[in-house]
Amino acid sequence: MMRKVDILLMCFMCVISFSSTVFAQEMTDDYYVSRILKVSDGLPNANVNDIFQDDKGFVWISTFGGGISRYDGTSFVNFSTKGNEKILSDYVTKSCQDNYGRLWISGVSGVDVIDMNSLSHADIPSDLEAAIHASYCSSVVRDSEGSMWFNTKNYVYRVSFRDEGRTYVLDSLRCSDTNLNLRLSLFPLEGEAAVCTTMSGRLYTISDPDGKGIRLEMEYPELFIGENNKGTALYSTDRELWLGTMNGLYRFNKVRRTVVQYRTIDYEPLALSHNEVTGLALSPDGDILVATLAGLDVYKRELHGFLHYNSEPDIYGGKDLPGDMIRCIRVIGHQIWLGMEVDGLSVMRKKGLPVTMVSHRENDLSSLPSAPIRSVYVDSRGNEWVGTTEHGLFLNKGNFTYKCFSTNN
Repeated sequence: MMRKVDILLMCFMCVISFSSTVFAQEMTDDYYVSRILKVSDGLPNANVNDIFQDDKGFVWISTFGGGISRYDGTSFVNFSTKGNEKILSDYVTKSCQDNYGRLWISGVSGVDVIDMNSLSHADIPSDLEAAIHASYCSSVVRDSEGSMWFNTKNYVYRVSFRDEGRTYVLDSLRCSDTNLNLRLSLFPLEGEAAVCTTMSGRLYTISDPDGKGIRLEMEYPELFIGENNKGTALYSTDRELWLGTMNGLYRFNKVRRTVVQYRTIDYEPLALSHNEVTGLALSPDGDILVATLAGLDVYKRELHGFLHYNSEPDIYGGKDLPGDMIRCIRVIGHQIWLGMEVDGLSVMRKKGLPVTMVSHRENDLSSLPSAPIRSVYVDSRGNEWVGTTEHGLFLNKGNFTYKCFSTNN
């Protein structure tokens, strides 16, 4: 007897009927994009530089060309050079919250401070404003003691607080790289009143160990990333340190003092997607996430390599991401937020079930047409039939290749 099944049951039947090659494909499809934010959704600019979640749950999105926006899951509050509460530049690099309800924003023209309750400008230390006015600030981070750290081309600044945040103390340190085109990037260290940076191919800690002012100290002499290279992202545990750079990814074992370098290798499917790493994070499942200029890589220890998510269509015509050039990554709860260049912001999450997206494939007559699907039917022999709008009836011959029945044939 013929029987009809609804689309949800159809999905289950498709899953259990996949061939071994489909199961292999599904191993790399643990995540899917659940939300894409573009200019048409209210995002002020499609080039996203940084993502930061404050203690109230709002997400602050720094863009390169549209200022910074506070996103509440539905709507945006934008800050730019054209708004009522003007900021110094529309080109924002980073943002970070202090312990007193203020958002510190770094950009190509200096630093802004926003009161996060009133959404208006807050006071900024006059000596800091004078020191970095009209200067390119590429980083702003907070250490474990609540101090805020910034950097310009040649200096690193630390702002400490007294009297419940009403009094500021400014420290500075000249940090000049041999290659002046390599702007410093600052990375906070978990549980420490210090930050890290790279200069001349080496990793340094900047701290104030004796209360006499901040100073540099080289870390891990065995780790050398190259004279004309710089660190772009850092993730550290008790045993390992992962350092993303402009030219490869480095994994340093703190116990054995050994270094492993990951790079792009032609025709090696588990190699790094792109040598320029733009972000590192820990996935909800405990995997190392690597943002690159060619998509998102997930390091799998059991494979000793990376699974890739990018904009290349799979054999079914589906795409993991709207674009490849990822500029920043942030894990918020069980979601992975990706700031893209040109393609806005994408939010990925773990799949609840193994699902394959089947869609039209260009220049492939065995794929589904680029038309709405009106019905799905499974007959008593397990054959899958798909009814389409104005293109006829399609029979799945296996591995999602289809035979078309229409008035034309």
